[in-house]
Amino acid sequence: MSTPLQQVTVLTSTGEGDFFTPDLLHYQPKHFVSPPLTRQIAADLAKFRLLIFGGSPIIDKYSLALHIAWYLQDELAQPSTEKRQPKQLVILEWKRSGAKSIDLALQEHEESAIFVLPQLLPQHINHDLRRLSGVIRERGHYVLVTAEEDGRWRSLFDAAAFRHFWKDLQPEQIYTESYLANVLRHNLVGSATKFPSFILSNILIEGKIGIYSLHDIATRLKTPENIADFVSLIAIAAENGSITDGDIESGLRDSQGNLTRYRQWFYNLQGQREKLLVLALNFFDGLIDEQFFAAVDLLAERAWLRREPSLQSLDYYDFDKLHKFFR
Repeated sequence: MSTPLQQVTVLTSTGEGDFFTPDLLHYQPKHFVSPPLTRQIAADLAKFRLLIFGGSPIIDKYSLALHIAWYLQDELAQPSTEKRQPKQLVILEWKRSGAKSIDLALQEHEESAIFVLPQLLPQHINHDLRRLSGVIRERGHYVLVTAEEDGRWRSLFDAAAFRHFWKDLQPEQIYTESYLANVLRHNLVGSATKFPSFILSNILIEGKIGIYSLHDIATRLKTPENIADFVSLIAIAAENGSITDGDIESGLRDSQGNLTRYRQWFYNLQGQREKLLVLALNFFDGLIDEQFFAAVDLLAERAWLRREPSLQSLDYYDFDKLHKFFR
């Protein structure tokens, strides 16, 4: 008799290492608008070598961390007037799994690198910031951590010696009104093929959509994620040859409602394969990575491969398109 899916337990690591090389295409200037504090945050990372992103949950810390990592990598590769030799560093992202503690994994990586550690918790470093920062300096690494639960970290920053590692990110610092307006223009230009040309030209020349200024729209949307969803919604409305004030109000409302956003995103996914991966992420939420992949492989083998044969030998890159909603 076959083993029920819920009883599957994985006791070994993947054997693929603790890190992978992320695809940074969407975090470079052609696709990503740099927030106002990018230069300062990158300078702090270069100086302190470890930064932990906390603060408001509105901030997309993961995307910001990957952008900062790319920015620092590019800066370090340039000739310096300070007699610093250019460095060609790789960027590595933690898989959120593996048999080693983070500090040990960093110590065993002998070549200097830039690391992004998403959703790290204090227990992943044995609540020992001193050892972590020591290992990072010893190996010459640069490390960006995203902390989604501030409360678990704050006790570690009582000591003044560690406070410079903490970045309490707030919307008024990162998502300024002028920044959001630039993001809206950037998204409109990037979506040019989705709009009738005369509509997009009028929007960009007049700086308005109907009676609404781009600045006011961006301010109401509050985040780059909401702006991207809004542009997708009004592009659909523009297919009828015009964008009404009602279309704009609907777009403003729906782009800030999670249920509408998730539904639209799910049904616009390309192909059955991506939709099944989303279902798998929901089914097995909370499992560590090794257990997750084992469970998905078993589900695919027993039920899904007949419908979607491409669901074989899944790896991290298979989920790249889904990072917006699953991190």
